[in-house]
Formats: sequence, C-alpha cells, structure tokens
Amino acid sequence: MKSPGHRANILSPDLTAVGIGLVPDADGSSIYVAQDFATPIVSLSDSEAGQRVRLAVNAAQRTAARDPSDEDRSLSRLLEKSLDRLVQRDSVTVDSAILPGPGWVVAYTTSDPSDLPSEVKRRLGRKDAVRAYGVAAVFSRTPSYPFGTYWILLGTLEEQ
Repeated sequence: MKSPGHRANILSPDLTAVGIGLVPDADGSSIYVAQDFATPIVSLSDSEAGQRVRLAVNAAQRTAARDPSDEDRSLSRLLEKSLDRLVQRDSVTVDSAILPGPGWVVAYTTSDPSDLPSEVKRRLGRKDAVRAYGVAAVFSRTPSYPFGTYWILLGTLEEQ
C-alpha cells in the first residue's frame, strides 16, 4: 500500500475484478505473485453497444459546444459490412476510401462502448462541420481477443 500506483489500483472504485496468479520458481524456494485489477466487460447486445457509441458521439459534440450531428443510417450499414471484414481479419486497420465522401473513419476495440478514444473526441470537437456520422458495433472473440471485446467502426461525413 506504500506504492502510490498500486494503492490507487487497489482502492479504485472503477476496478471491480481481480485476477491473482502464483508461480513457484524452479527450485521451489520462492513464489512469485501477480495481481491484475480490471473492470469486467459489460454484457450488451450489438444494438445496445452501438447506441452507447451514438450517445457518446453526441455527448462529445455537445461538450465541444457543437450541435450533435445526425446519424446517417446508410453510412452505418456500409460500416457494418466493413466491420465484419475487420473482425474476420482480426484487424482495426481500415481505409477511409470506404466512405462515400469527405470525412474520416476510425476502427477500435474497447471494453466499454460508452468511452470514445481521445482522438475521436478531439476530431468530433473540431470546428470542421461534421454533417453526419455512422456507427457499427459488434462484440466478438478473435485470436487477439479470445475472451471477446467490442469492435467499433465510426465514420463521419463532412460538409463539402
């Protein structure tokens, strides 16, 4: 408890799960102990995960004193198809050429769909006019995420 970082993790109300591992050394004279503090992944349907991303997008725009953009459902359907391919490849590498016009697209994984990456928040707060956005979200297990994670694909269309 004298280590500030360790103490912060132990006392953090956000970290509600712990994993503990014990391993003896080769001659059995010592035991090594590791603790992993975590927040369990909330169980959401893909639809609920997408809704949390939408709410987070709108909140980020309001925080930046911008009127929230509308979702473009055709863009979201396009992103859903692209997200399926990303999950199959177990990769978040995406080409912005999938967008039907000027804008940006970002793919990421998360344990909490309500928490947007800082780069996404920064982009949503820019003064460039985001005309509309699209969202695709799915929970999936892959070789990189054997216990599963939320895969998110978020794209925007900007004023021309």
